[in-house]
Amino acid sequence: MDIDRESFFRTQIDNMLVKASWVDDLKAKTGVDGVSQVWSDKPEWYIWIHGAPGAYGLSLEKTDMICLAGNSFLAGRFVIKCYPYSDQPTFATFSPEERHALSSGLFDLTNTPRLEDRHRIPSTLFTVGSLTLLIDADETGALFTFDSLDRLRVVQMRQGEEENAGDALDATLGKVVRNVPGFSIGYLIFDRLVCLYAFYGRIPPQFIGVTRSPGFEYGVDTSGETVCRESTDTQHWAISLLMSSTDPKPDELWRDHLEPEEEEVVFHRRRPRPSDPEPKVDIGVNVAFNPLWWELAEMDLKSELGSTCGCGEHVNHSCLTGRTQSE
Repeated sequence: MDIDRESFFRTQIDNMLVKASWVDDLKAKTGVDGVSQVWSDKPEWYIWIHGAPGAYGLSLEKTDMICLAGNSFLAGRFVIKCYPYSDQPTFATFSPEERHALSSGLFDLTNTPRLEDRHRIPSTLFTVGSLTLLIDADETGALFTFDSLDRLRVVQMRQGEEENAGDALDATLGKVVRNVPGFSIGYLIFDRLVCLYAFYGRIPPQFIGVTRSPGFEYGVDTSGETVCRESTDTQHWAISLLMSSTDPKPDELWRDHLEPEEEEVVFHRRRPRPSDPEPKVDIGVNVAFNPLWWELAEMDLKSELGSTCGCGEHVNHSCLTGRTQSE
């Protein structure tokens, strides 16, 4: 397929978020308070969700064409960031470097990086997980997969500990400087993006699957070098949700996407319904089916805003809309 994949995913996310920003009833139901496109060299957005522990960043990092179960899919991998609010309990779980950046004037009143200062914030900071979006060639469906660790840990190793870099980190031997509940924080924006796609595409869920695999953590030695090592104290979780207007083979599609030698299937269900029992998956976060995933696919909500961009008033902002962006 001859297509500009980056532009394709930019358009898909833009269209979802534009609808979210235009329709007050949709914003109220999903709790999406505001969205804003980030003017950068790659597709990127900020999203604010009512009651969330921080403002979110969503950026497209990689695209590809892949084949699953004999079908072609456009694949986009997005990085999810969370810029925590200082009055939230999770703020203390972020690293000292992240907390310092938030209080250093690099962020504006929306709790997102100032446009002119974004380059001063290391790209490794504030990441809480990743989203993979697979969309078939006919755009009749999409497979959303969110993955992260239950705890995103960084340990400051003591002098001499680096010699055992091949062993699992022992938190008692070093200071834990980052211990972010990545899956719990990131699941909130995953849930809302699925809601928006259901409304935008008029497509309900067909399949839900959850996997678990061994976790890892990072150690920082006395020279500042970082090593990644296995950890028995963390686990990597992934939840996938297939939205489709056709009748594909969701189990086959999903399993073809897995790495069976690494991932343990802990939950899967075809054609789930909001009334189904909650999945018995102990990952420290509520992964109950959100009824809005089904309801929004059938709702006919209209915009009550009058201007061509969907804003009630013309202000200096970077529409998608809902938040003013710093100049």
